[in-house]
Amino acid sequence: MKLSVEHVAAPQKAVFSGEILGQSNPLPAVSIIVRNEATRAEFTAVTDAEGKFTIPSLDDGLYRVEAKLQGFRAAVIEHLELKASEVTRARIAMRIDSAQWESITTGCASVEPWTSSTISTTFTQDLINKLPI
Repeated sequence: MKLSVEHVAAPQKAVFSGEILGQSNPLPAVSIIVRNEATRAEFTAVTDAEGKFTIPSLDDGLYRVEAKLQGFRAAVIEHLELKASEVTRARIAMRIDSAQWESITTGCASVEPWTSSTISTTFTQDLINKLPI
């Protein structure tokens, strides 16, 4: 995980925004969960098509940030300090979860192949003799 943080002047409450990248490309639809460590209040966002997100109106304090997307390892930032009247920007690089892909691939080997069924009926000689000819 790679992280760079920048603080910029902003009005009254703290704002947390950023960009999520996967192998240098923006990642859309990443779930961002920001939890205030003191109050346990949670705030969420989802990255847009350009991998960007913004969570406004946060109180001062230390936060735990988690970014999640299926197929990628979760990225976690512990003890991120957010201050009122500041915008904190993060640039987070997520890595592909090779263990998950390996599990999916090897999981295919355990899938049972299709089996065929046969339905049969035995005709008695008596039944054959009664057939109209």
